[in-house]
Amino acid sequence: MNRRFQIFAVGLWLLLLQCSSAAQQCRTSIPEAPVSSGDIHSLIQAIQDEIYANHLQADGYDAGVPAEKGSYQLQLYIQPAFNNQGLAWAIYKLMPYGEVLRMFWIGSDGTAFLYGRPEDRFPPSQPSYLTAYMDDAELLHAKQTWTKTSFALALNLSAPRRDQAIRRQRRRVAATSTVSSAEAAAARKDSRRAAQEANAEPDPTGGATHFFLDYGQPLPVWAIGASPIKTFGPFLKTLENGNPSKDVKVKIVIIR
Repeated sequence: MNRRFQIFAVGLWLLLLQCSSAAQQCRTSIPEAPVSSGDIHSLIQAIQDEIYANHLQADGYDAGVPAEKGSYQLQLYIQPAFNNQGLAWAIYKLMPYGEVLRMFWIGSDGTAFLYGRPEDRFPPSQPSYLTAYMDDAELLHAKQTWTKTSFALALNLSAPRRDQAIRRQRRRVAATSTVSSAEAAAARKDSRRAAQEANAEPDPTGGATHFFLDYGQPLPVWAIGASPIKTFGPFLKTLENGNPSKDVKVKIVIIR
């Protein structure tokens, strides 16, 4: 039975919190979408940019495998598919903090975004946290079943490459600066609770597969004349950027 719209009402707020004015940065994927080779390339670039921008590349040398002169490789494990909120997780060593389970998503322009900041040290209360807090069996299973690859880090990066990495990282930080760790973590908790409730209740939409956001704007052409099957909300948007504007009440309207 189709559960996606039962879960979506609360899950949408995780998306609204994490999607900023950079062209609605989060890519939703309903149903689950595989993590492509292009997504992996963007993820690796995001990981490298963050390390270079924070001058952490020397800290990971002893945890990696020496490669070409002045560089080394680190293992990377990637969840093979995004969930129905467009989110996935990856595991890698981010020294000097340790091995981290990192939540990420891909923006509409193909840019990868990493949740959390190294300076917060990835506590277990956040969606991105150190694997030291994971169950050993769960961690082993992830490493055995997720996509395995690696990425390289240069100890002495050229000035042009370093500047490019810093510029890209600044754009990512600016695009997600309106989201606090507490907000996103709370939204994720609400979303997971909604998913658990959805599994225990009948589908009120009868398997509907279309929805739109109603905040007083003209209806989408494909929705004109359709009778709503189910409406969720209203919810209050709290972000400054994007559409609708801040403090506007939004409903989620389900149609066939």
